[in-house]
Amino acid sequence: MIRPARAEDAPALAALLNHWILHSAVTFNPVPRTEADILAMIAEKAAAGHAFLVAEEAGRVIGQASYGHFRAGGPAWNIQSRWCQTRHAAARAGRS
Repeated sequence: MIRPARAEDAPALAALLNHWILHSAVTFNPVPRTEADILAMIAEKAAAGHAFLVAEEAGRVIGQASYGHFRAGGPAWNIQSRWCQTRHAAARAGRS
């Protein structure tokens, strides 16, 4: 199921993102994120009118997707962000 992110998703979302930060080169974030960081990300997206979505399976958060401006003050390009558990990445979680 795809749904909007909620505050109680922050621990699972931090774990997902931090896996990619610590074990890959696919993110520009060099420092692991805290639950407070994730809550701030959700709030910033909401304030900008952008979605911050989670993929949920059997009551567990297995992925995330969001969008927004890539660089403040730059061109109005949007970028999608997507992280998911490695076992779901190959299955392309959230695709219909």
